[in-house]
Amino acid sequence: MRKLSFFVGFLALICCSACKKNRTIGDTAPLELHFQAAFGNQPLASGIYFPYSEEIDISFDDFSLFVSDASLFDPASGFETELFEIGHLDFIPANIPTPGVVTHIQRDLAAVPVGEYTQFGLGIGVPPDLNLNTPSDYSMTHPLGNRDFYWSDLNTYIFVHIKGHFDLNNDGVADRPFEIKSGTNLLFQKLQIPLQINLRKNQPDALTFTFDLKKLFELQTDTMVDITTIPEVQSEDLTFAKFISPRFQDAVFIE
Repeated sequence: MRKLSFFVGFLALICCSACKKNRTIGDTAPLELHFQAAFGNQPLASGIYFPYSEEIDISFDDFSLFVSDASLFDPASGFETELFEIGHLDFIPANIPTPGVVTHIQRDLAAVPVGEYTQFGLGIGVPPDLNLNTPSDYSMTHPLGNRDFYWSDLNTYIFVHIKGHFDLNNDGVADRPFEIKSGTNLLFQKLQIPLQINLRKNQPDALTFTFDLKKLFELQTDTMVDITTIPEVQSEDLTFAKFISPRFQDAVFIE
């Protein structure tokens, strides 16, 4: 097995601190958001093959996505604290080609209102109001300003991009490529992730989010999607993207 190394990236976000239901912003606490990816119980790493089925392994060359409308929520009180509007996560950066690199992405929020929260809201993709725009509407430093993340043929941002290879006989050699892209307002997903956190004045805290790619391909425990249904090169046919998009609700969790 290849030795794993680690890369810590920082998430580019457009942030806000507005709170719904007329909540008065008083005492605050710093909060770190950590994002990591995995395939089952193994951290996602570039150039590493993971068991997919009895005879097939899978490796990933790209896993990137937009996350949006992040918020902390307490259903009991009805209070919701908005954390950021839009950001882009890239778990296999192109500028780190060394096999075995595990990417951890971190975002520091300096002042989050204190209190108890029991739910985290997170959008997968670009919300419809922002998806009306194009990269030319933004600077290159804005998460939505990168033309590489825009799908001109469908007039949409690329919400999720997953790309890699299958090894069909466990010999460590790539036999079949695959690519999955999702986009269009129809495929925007808003997740509600349970948690229990009590932020206290000036006391730092942290949340770690794991994106488990295996759950996107898993029909049931250890029964995987037939690879012949997965496109080798993504076209404008979003059939498989429509299959995986709602599965993010079970694939994203807080450690």
